[in-house]
Amino acid sequence: MDFTMLLLFAVNPGRGKELRTLRLSPNELEEQEIQNMTRSFPEGDNAIIFSSEGPVWLIEGGYKTASKYGPNVIRFDTSEYQFVTFHLKEYKDVSRPRLLSEDKHDFFFVNKRGTQFKTSGSFSRYLSLIFQEHLGFPCAINEMRHALVEHFRSSPESSDVRLAESLARVCKHSLRTQIHIYDRRTEPERRSQALSYLNRSAVNFILDEPPCSPATDGSDQETEDLPSPGEMRALVPADSSQKKPSVFLAKVLKYTADGKSVRLAWFKELETRPTYYEFQPGTGVWEDKTSSLIYPVDVVFHRLDGTYELRTPKKQLCSMTKSI
Repeated sequence: MDFTMLLLFAVNPGRGKELRTLRLSPNELEEQEIQNMTRSFPEGDNAIIFSSEGPVWLIEGGYKTASKYGPNVIRFDTSEYQFVTFHLKEYKDVSRPRLLSEDKHDFFFVNKRGTQFKTSGSFSRYLSLIFQEHLGFPCAINEMRHALVEHFRSSPESSDVRLAESLARVCKHSLRTQIHIYDRRTEPERRSQALSYLNRSAVNFILDEPPCSPATDGSDQETEDLPSPGEMRALVPADSSQKKPSVFLAKVLKYTADGKSVRLAWFKELETRPTYYEFQPGTGVWEDKTSSLIYPVDVVFHRLDGTYELRTPKKQLCSMTKSI
């Protein structure tokens, strides 16, 4: 039993009450029956239900923050949680019947006399003795939870804010605890994600705004086949050469009414990644002659990091020079 209890805590690290008061459903139920049960589960109860179709369900309505978050429902399927479901079923079918006293009851975990843990103190002492016997030191369930959190905070995964929030919810911590224990970012760091999002949204809206197209009244043949607004184009500065080629990338925003000039958004080449370009908010919009645009040009957008990769060789672009 000890192994099964600690295994269940390891995958669902709640407080002692959830383990101590966990009750076993007398019969295996179909998945639909269990799902219906979760919708009207009594507040204050904790149950483990074995589905006739394989998965094992935990429904916890008796935990510290249940009034705020509602029942905690966990479905251990037989694929991802194969190890867990195997040992839970093994304990239910083999070990638990041997441990039960003559006074039958539905509490899933039992003390050495085969009866329920009636108080939190008796359960804590039992758990502490397990660690004392096998590891040489006592350990309470709160210390186990603290050790788990500290292990997470020292791991590389702790920088994943969503994972930290998910772990806090599994541990059934309050929002205040989630912020003060799991979220180790400073206030500026917490705000930076939102600020970055708002900045990207504003910039993308401006850059993707449908702008004015050049005039196509036939007055100037040179303006008839210009790049469309939103397309990426190259420009070569006057000091560029074949030996030391230099290329700018720009996104076409809008043309003047006569099509002679164009408003462009400048994309700066990354120092650490040559041929990769990134928009520079606040400094990267200017107007230039349409004759300075070099096209066509092979540019690929990388959505994950928001960069544009220039695949046309710079020397080739210099040979097509329409210098700025």
